Amino acid sequence: MTGNVHQSIALQPLADRALALDGPAPASPWLSTLRLQQWGGGDAAGVQVVIADLDGLDLLQTLEAATGHSRLLLMTEVLLQPGPDDGDGVPIRSHLLAIAERNGWQLQREQDMTAPLIDQRQALIAALERQRRPLKREGFDVAAALQDLQQRQLALRQGRRQGLTLCLVCAAPARQRTLAVQPEHAERMRALFAEVFGHPMTAGHWQWKYASGHGQAVALFEDGEMVAHYGGLTRELKVFGQAMRGCQVCDVMVATRARRSLARRGPMFRMAATFLETQIGWGLPHAIGFGFPSARHQGMADRMRLYEGVDRMVQLSWPTDAAAAAEGLRVDELHDSDAGADRQGWRQVDRLWQAMAKDLQQSVLGVRDAGWLRWRYLQRPGVDYQVLSVRSRWLRRPIGVLVLRRRDDALELLDLVARPQDFARLLALARARAADAGLPRLRCWVSASHQSLLSGDAPVQADDLAIEVPACRHTLGPEPSTLRNRWFLMAGDADFT
Repeated sequence: MTGNVHQSIALQPLADRALALDGPAPASPWLSTLRLQQWGGGDAAGVQVVIADLDGLDLLQTLEAATGHSRLLLMTEVLLQPGPDDGDGVPIRSHLLAIAERNGWQLQREQDMTAPLIDQRQALIAALERQRRPLKREGFDVAAALQDLQQRQLALRQGRRQGLTLCLVCAAPARQRTLAVQPEHAERMRALFAEVFGHPMTAGHWQWKYASGHGQAVALFEDGEMVAHYGGLTRELKVFGQAMRGCQVCDVMVATRARRSLARRGPMFRMAATFLETQIGWGLPHAIGFGFPSARHQGMADRMRLYEGVDRMVQLSWPTDAAAAAEGLRVDELHDSDAGADRQGWRQVDRLWQAMAKDLQQSVLGVRDAGWLRWRYLQRPGVDYQVLSVRSRWLRRPIGVLVLRRRDDALELLDLVARPQDFARLLALARARAADAGLPRLRCWVSASHQSLLSGDAPVQADDLAIEVPACRHTLGPEPSTLRNRWFLMAGDADFT
């Protein structure tokens, strides 16, 4: 189950306790968080599922659990028209039905259950209000629970949400089924990765990416074999100065034997659409999607109307210069540690990030605080990065942070954290470090809309990378046009650099 259902389960003991203190509970399926039972018999055999909160990934698990049955009864609250104020956790009706259909289930009938849902929720609110004091003494957060329930009630009364009973029928199980990727699927995912990309993904790399709370994925299975995969990494963003959650799409792959169709009924569309409908848009865990697709994948997504390009990535490179570094700078390497100098250095990283975010309030960029830098560069297995803290030698004023990686032919600048006015000074230092390493060039990636911030006064060569930065157009969310030429991205914002 996902965290959204866990949240409902966490609320359930509070509801049960309030109703127990208040008297006999009203008989209603809406007060059950999850119940799975057989119903009917013979040809009518099926599965009845009574669920209070059922998001897209929970639905995939429910459909898989119902394999072999002919009918599925869902009782759930749904969101009809998601908007920017809707949090995740309540399924979007159109998404729920689309996901079910792709997995072989058709809607047979539905019944509006909004009125009884409102009544039962109102009874629960009244019980919590009456039993506020004893519940608080037992450690329950009654105020938060009441706020959540009252917001849900308002959305139901306004017609933005609805209580529904949905009867789904399965005439013939789909040969290909879409599932949420779980730890037990890791080995099969890594085998598909090696087959498609031609190099292995280690078990540690998979753990870092998908088992640490940052990643999520769906996969297409055929006869028990994983034949396609679509993943994403959660990234906290600053969007025009406002906090927002984004998803960097990654590890998109389809086995050659499964590429029977690139049309809207093909495996790529089914898998991508399911991921977007469970992860990216209003009312979903991430408001914004982005990534670094190849030209082939971007073209395919454009034809399927899944993405829309809003920026491009370019590579900048400079000849190294041992004399380029400004005088009076002190450089210290940061480590994944909370001791001594590292602790002070990471505190400076957070202050530098806050200043950078303030100066780039007209842009869209990923959060570059200490926690993210440590996870992305110092906890990622298999790659050695240098994370350098730069400050004034005499005034001890923090200047910025550089993230560098040595390549065979150049020193690569993957990331920096600083006020834009200090970018040129940091680039000069990086060119000097490249010279000290005996490398002929310094290079970096940056989104084309922001390359002027890194061009500086030194001679620079700019090359198009044929990588478009996409925005999601398949689900309701921020309009792609509002993000056009606003992304500040570097190589470190990708997962594979």
